Amino acid sequence: VDWTKVSVDGNVVTLQAGMGLDLGGIAKGYIADKLREYLSENGVDSALINLGGNVLTLGGKPDGSNFTIGVQKPFFAKHIAYYASYDTAVNSERE
Repeated sequence: VDWTKVSVDGNVVTLQAGMGLDLGGIAKGYIADKLREYLSENGVDSALINLGGNVLTLGGKPDGSNFTIGVQKPFFAKHIAYYASYDTAVNSERE
């Protein structure tokens, strides 16, 4: 999909034949942000929120170090990458 071929006019979105949009990541990102906000407002300063491919960290581990997020290719036993995360979001849903 080429995002430049998506046309938006007001509240009408037009796609070329064979194209599609998946907005699932937006919903998960929104929920992760709201969970992070709720936890922060209630005094939590260290958390890892995992929403199935969307991971958000609030601060780091309780000892102050980074969380380590493993990225795994679907149906592949080993991790293909690791990401040090401190107060960030990681999306690993694509192959």
